[in-house]
Amino acid sequence: MRDDLNPTAGASFSEPALRALSAFVDGELSYAECQRLAERLTVDRCAANAVAHYRAQRAALRALFADLAAQANVPCVVLRVRMSWWRRTALAVGALFAGAALAVLAAAMSSHSTLPATQMSLDKARPCVAPVPAQPQL
Repeated sequence: MRDDLNPTAGASFSEPALRALSAFVDGELSYAECQRLAERLTVDRCAANAVAHYRAQRAALRALFADLAAQANVPCVVLRVRMSWWRRTALAVGALFAGAALAVLAAAMSSHSTLPATQMSLDKARPCVAPVPAQPQL
């Protein structure tokens, strides 16, 4: 297998010709087209090199993904496990109690952060006046 990225470098293949070579390697041509292209490969060395490159690439890809293809043919069984009705009910009731407990906790915490207006009185309020230092006289 050659290392160059373009097996047709230096050759002037048209797009339909490249598609025909690829179809030849993949076995997608009719018998008559396959025979015609096989005769051409005996004469055209560039086309034969391109076909050799395509075949090597196809073999490398098949070897690379051979394990994956083997795993795809393994039958498997999927079982769905259902919970009983009483477990589903217990989970729902537990979630409701947890939500209610969080709501009560949040309400209790928010009541301590601010005092209601009825608990505030001006009688108990003390003025907050900081002493002002004396200004030096000039």
